[in-house]
Amino acid sequence: MNTLQIIMLAAAGYFAFKVYEHVLTLDDKEKKVEKKDTSTIEGNEEKEEVAKPLTLIDAEYLITQADEAFKNDDIDRAEELLEEAYEKDSKHLDVINKLAFINAKKGNSEKAIELYNSSIELDYSDDLVHNAIASLYKENKNYSKAKEHYELALKIDNEYAVTYYNYANLLVLTDELDRAIEYYRKAIELDSDLEEAQSELEKLESKQLD
Repeated sequence: MNTLQIIMLAAAGYFAFKVYEHVLTLDDKEKKVEKKDTSTIEGNEEKEEVAKPLTLIDAEYLITQADEAFKNDDIDRAEELLEEAYEKDSKHLDVINKLAFINAKKGNSEKAIELYNSSIELDYSDDLVHNAIASLYKENKNYSKAKEHYELALKIDNEYAVTYYNYANLLVLTDELDRAIEYYRKAIELDSDLEEAQSELEKLESKQLD
């Protein structure tokens, strides 16, 4: 899974989406990393579908339908439902984060960043959202903003291995290799099963010996 599909999971209902696929999983890897009990769409309990007049459909109902559409690989329909939910409640974090994830997945990183920034304004303390937006900034080569958000993520939770791993990947790009090694080692210290970090660390250490 690539960076856009990665590194992020999120919280509660909204995690049903793997919104944070790009925050909690790894750059260009298939490995899934669990954090908090809210990251995959499959994790949501299915709700009985009840026909409702459009005027009575609330954001929660639309989120449920969007989750179902996403689970069935109908990303366009999921986006449509989330856009409608957003119109009804523009401060609903589940809606904002899932809609951001959908936009990132579809390659609309500018819109995804805008939405994640809205999410951060409402809840500054979600390290996964900081991880997610850092990933997008990194993809857009805005390394200073990416660093800013990885730093914020670590201030919120300095024991989450994936943040160190993702940050180390960025530090390699900015040629801060000693610090990258330090962060890969920290990631492994926190999660010895993080094979990607071990692999990147070995390659980097080998390169420095050449």
